[in-house]
Amino acid sequence: MPPAPLKLFSIVRTAADDYGVWGVFKFNGSPFALTGERPWKNNRVNVSCIPAGFYMVRWRKRANGQWAYEIRGVPGRSGILLHKGTFPLKNSKGCTLVGESFGRKGKETTLDMSGAGYDEFIRLAGPDPEISLEILDPLKITG
Repeated sequence: MPPAPLKLFSIVRTAADDYGVWGVFKFNGSPFALTGERPWKNNRVNVSCIPAGFYMVRWRKRANGQWAYEIRGVPGRSGILLHKGTFPLKNSKGCTLVGESFGRKGKETTLDMSGAGYDEFIRLAGPDPEISLEILDPLKITG
């Protein structure tokens, strides 16, 4: 019996500001959540979002004992996770945050209802140890 096809997720980057790169998270083409990433800084480790492209994503145990999906094959980078968080500049070192809505705190754009958005992602990804992720950048935010 051939292996089951990988589940396909995509992120379409739709906007960027001084506080992050913002996108729509899709499963098989249907939107289900939103994303927030650090602003583009030429793919620099710990300070930049990752380049647009196609990636394999693997379920792995983190150093803190928790499990998370890690985006693999990012040029010059490792340890890039999909996880909860509200403020890309404070809650991420290059990872992708998942949430349900955008908001504001002062001048800063935020990703709100992160727990709900992340839980929806985990529900859709299911128990699969590996999924695929395509990051699309139609606005050419990352060059």
